[in-house]
Amino acid sequence: MSSVSVLRAMLDGATEELHVATIRLYRPMLEEPLENMEYLMAEATSQIMASLLGEFDLGASIRNVDATGQNGTPVRADFGYVDLGGVMFRTADITVPMVVDGSVTMAA
Repeated sequence: MSSVSVLRAMLDGATEELHVATIRLYRPMLEEPLENMEYLMAEATSQIMASLLGEFDLGASIRNVDATGQNGTPVRADFGYVDLGGVMFRTADITVPMVVDGSVTMAA
């Protein structure tokens, strides 16, 4: 999870929230064949995003994935590199904002 924020408070004390999760993909940067690295990362990222926005069942309290960022954060992928114990990895961080109903009840 990256963040949780309250979007709206209802008159009955229930809330609507934005939960933002990050899915991180790793591949060793020097994995052979090197020329396929970017293609493989892009393809895996695309398949995960298609699943999240398509027929994926998110459970009863998750209303929807906020694909276009109507509540501030769109679905997106950021690519980078990370060093883990002296080994460089190519990474893809997929940001998944989810609109959630009623996980918190506010009281006076």
